[in-house]
Amino acid sequence: MELFLPIAHMDINIVQVLLYARLATQDNDFVTARKHFQDVLARDEFNSNALMGLAALAMNDKNGDEAEKYWQQAREHNSEIGRAHV
Repeated sequence: MELFLPIAHMDINIVQVLLYARLATQDNDFVTARKHFQDVLARDEFNSNALMGLAALAMNDKNGDEAEKYWQQAREHNSEIGRAHV
């Protein structure tokens, strides 16, 4: 399942940090991935890609409440995101 939304409208630095987060996730380096997603949110507090990435990490940690919080924030700011069942 692809979590990332189109990036054409994003700042190139944010795109790079999202890429680093994705690579860290693929390497099972969830601490680094979380840091990168949080770095994106520090620059763009409503970035749906970062919010969905943090939701996925929370699900990986079996923290459904935290995941739901991130999904809800992402949905509030991006109507293209469907309802999550966590």
